[in-house]
Amino acid sequence: THVNKNGLKIPVEISSHVFELRKEAVTLSIVRDITERKKNEEKLKESEKKLSKLNLELEQIIEERTKELKESEEKYKNLSNELEIILDLIPGLFFCKDRNDIVTRVNQNFAEFLGMKKEDIIGKTSFDLFPEEQARKFREDDLEVINSGIPKLNIEESADNPSGKTWVITSKVPQFNEEGKTIGVIGLAIDITERKEKEKEIIALVQFPSEDPYPILRVSRNRVMYINNAGQKLLNVVNSDQIPEIFQENVKNSFENIKISESEFEFDNRVYSFTIIPIEDADYVNIYGMDITERKHIEENLKEVNKLKSEFLRRASHELKTPLISIKGFSDLILTLYREELNPDILSKLGEINDGCERLQNIINDLIHTSTLESPNLKPKVQKENLSFLIKFCVHELQSLAERRKQSIKLDIHPQLYTNIEKEEIHDVLSNLLSNAIKYTPPKGCIDIKTETLEDSIVVSIKDNGIGFTKKEKNRIFQQFGKIERYGQGFDLGIDGNGLGLYISKKIVESHGGKIWMESEGKHKGSTFYFSLPK
Repeated sequence: THVNKNGLKIPVEISSHVFELRKEAVTLSIVRDITERKKNEEKLKESEKKLSKLNLELEQIIEERTKELKESEEKYKNLSNELEIILDLIPGLFFCKDRNDIVTRVNQNFAEFLGMKKEDIIGKTSFDLFPEEQARKFREDDLEVINSGIPKLNIEESADNPSGKTWVITSKVPQFNEEGKTIGVIGLAIDITERKEKEKEIIALVQFPSEDPYPILRVSRNRVMYINNAGQKLLNVVNSDQIPEIFQENVKNSFENIKISESEFEFDNRVYSFTIIPIEDADYVNIYGMDITERKHIEENLKEVNKLKSEFLRRASHELKTPLISIKGFSDLILTLYREELNPDILSKLGEINDGCERLQNIINDLIHTSTLESPNLKPKVQKENLSFLIKFCVHELQSLAERRKQSIKLDIHPQLYTNIEKEEIHDVLSNLLSNAIKYTPPKGCIDIKTETLEDSIVVSIKDNGIGFTKKEKNRIFQQFGKIERYGQGFDLGIDGNGLGLYISKKIVESHGGKIWMESEGKHKGSTFYFSLPK
């Protein structure tokens, strides 16, 4: 420490050197003021303390996040177990296979059908489980679904198992990943062996209809020409009687339209299906009855399973929201408090976490919305709203996205269109259709929005000159997870999609008593989406 000329004590650094001058030892000392260096050293120590504290806080946050992730994993495990239980309740053979024909999941019914354990089936192919000819047919159907992305429904086929040959009706749908790419096939097969046997019996009994266990009638325009024993017992009718009242209207229509018609009636707590078949160039029709009580029970069970699926989606979505909100909240907090101290790599990772959280939040919201819309008791909370104002509002919201691609949006709408709607729901429909038009219309393209007032409805159309749709794509777009891929075609604008938007829009419009549809002349020829609402 040294006292300067002002009397202040300052830190100094002294360096001395001894040398000989005129045969005398002389000491030369240099005094340097190191006040600034000392201040910098103090600042460095303070920064080291802050960094140490920050590292400690980050370690604590990481520890908390690790704990939350473990809790989330446990919830995932529980949800997976619940899904396994639901799949085991399905009255059919459920299975999932990847693109390489590897079985990834089956339910208990499928395992029992093959006389194996579930875990012994997973990882095997169709060729490991079934005779080669059957496996080859199964694989052809799987590839058709995977390559086209279109479900294949009600395939009637045989499948061998240790008990012998079984007849099933199989439906297969494509399985998509988060990017909307097809990664496999999901299938459900219903055992119809008993029905096939009954069909054979019916065919065998055609020559002896009086002994048929189900009602068979031949009727003219107003009289019963023939009725077998089962029909007489069930309908309390004999030959030459008038046509039973329950058939009169359908019989009349069959004679006039020459078309097959079907109807269902209940007798003594049993449900019967009657098929009326007009005979060409004959003045009579044949009526065939069948007891479908068990089938109706299965349909009710399937409805219940669908309810369970919707409830599972709802619960899973809500369970995911809590840790997601926590993760996003803490990443936001870190960015707010320590943005200046964090290096660019950590900032980038935190930004990716935020973006991922937002994408997942959108997916969860759509899943919850889908689950809500599938409720049979859903009724929109409608009130009189100006649809024209709502259209303009949506255009204003998405105008910046269109401007980024130098697109123009033209409006040709009535200034005042009042109708009874739930504003937020119809806003979602308009926003989804318009954002899709912007996304799939090339730069400098044009989007036209029009309204048309009909006698009992209002029709809104959104037309673009974008990528358009093929016939196969048109059959998929309003299905759940029916996203059409446009990778590498220059149309992506960063508007994320999960294949639920148009499905949700369809459900919303239908819940309002309206319709939604699309027209396109083909690929690269643009498209027009329409939806109608009652006045």
